[in-house]
Amino acid sequence: MALAGRWKMLAVLCASLLLVAMDATILNVALPSLIDDLRPSGVQQLWIIDIYGLVLGGLLVTTAAVGDRFGRRKLFLIGFVLFGVASVPAATAGWS
Repeated sequence: MALAGRWKMLAVLCASLLLVAMDATILNVALPSLIDDLRPSGVQQLWIIDIYGLVLGGLLVTTAAVGDRFGRRKLFLIGFVLFGVASVPAATAGWS
């Protein structure tokens, strides 16, 4: 693989990691508001924070098998676009 191609792939991987890290940060910043509105117990607060990583870990195992079957690059790009498209309405959603 050419050196330029490796740098491009590194940029794409860094951008995807940035999206995941931003979503986790947003969840932690929003937690005080969620606590005020929902009044969850301590265990429920842990679930609010931990479920993101739990679901992400489960999806990594599943999508690895799908990527082996249909192509990792194609699946990665589809997932990257879907994640970005889903993050925009979530980030711009207002409180009613």
